Amino acid sequence: MTTTSRTITRPGTAPVAFTLLGLATLLVGYLGFAYTVEVDPLWDPVSDYTFHSTALFLIAQLCILVGGGLILTRLPVDRPAGIFLGLWAGGLASVAVFPGNVSSTVSTVSGEIHRFGGAVFMTCLPVAALRIAHVLATAGRQVLSLRRVRWAAVATLLTAAAFGLAQVIPALPQGALQRVALIAHGLLLVSLAPLMRSATR
Repeated sequence: MTTTSRTITRPGTAPVAFTLLGLATLLVGYLGFAYTVEVDPLWDPVSDYTFHSTALFLIAQLCILVGGGLILTRLPVDRPAGIFLGLWAGGLASVAVFPGNVSSTVSTVSGEIHRFGGAVFMTCLPVAALRIAHVLATAGRQVLSLRRVRWAAVATLLTAAAFGLAQVIPALPQGALQRVALIAHGLLLVSLAPLMRSATR
């Protein structure tokens, strides 16, 4: 007896997700241009924009959360991947809710939660992506797409590790490394989108 499966990708899901991710990119780019003096892109973290334009920075984070969620909730996941994706969403939400520390010399509860949430969402997505690629590879699907996802996931982990290293080595340009890590993060989300066609229920 054979069974058939239906894709859970709805028409327009990917374009909406890409639009939201693109909007987030434009908003952060605008903030970077508007507050170049106040926030040094080489040394200061992206979260410092919230001290100058809270609303725009919050909207950018919500766009990433919703846009990324539209992609991630339509991927074929097993229990481990699902847990990591849940942690990704929770980490990103905590970054949006809890402002970071005003400076590296001032430590607050909110700032430490923000920092921990950032570490969680930046590392959990690539781990989940590698697991998803493994699940689909086992089923013999999307060989080319899976290769791209694996490379993107490894690159995201490496850039996240570099940013993490900058937290303990002040000589490293924290701001630049974080921005590179976030770009890799966004590209990983985009690389996962083609796998939405493989999601079944």
